Amino acid sequence: MFDPPLEVTLLEHTADLGVRIHAADFTALFVSSPQVVYNLIGTPLPLKDSEETSRLTLKASGWEDLFHDWLAEILYWFDVRQVLFQQCTFSVLRENHLEVEVRSARLDVENSEISTELKAVTYHELKISGTSSGLEATVIFDV
Repeated sequence: MFDPPLEVTLLEHTADLGVRIHAADFTALFVSSPQVVYNLIGTPLPLKDSEETSRLTLKASGWEDLFHDWLAEILYWFDVRQVLFQQCTFSVLRENHLEVEVRSARLDVENSEISTELKAVTYHELKISGTSSGLEATVIFDV
């Protein structure tokens, strides 16, 4: 499964849902992102037995855009395909490019209790900065 980020904090926000994620490095941040998203949506999210493996490639202009696009991809697979990423193995993770193999399983929709509907990842207040213990990423989701 996923290595957890060092810390995830919910942020006060008027109409949306914000989080601040502390991670040791970019790999930890990106690997743990699916679990952070799924925890915001609701837990537990039961799965059906079927598993599949897919390869994804994303390109962006920098870390923040790449992180945004990665989170948006996680939401797309959840909302449209009803699939949850179970394991992510990055073969490339650079400032403007990622290649990842994801092992995923179908969501058991009938037995799921969604507590928060995340509509989209926003660019509002999106920031990744270095800290003395690694990285701090702030992201706001439209709910």
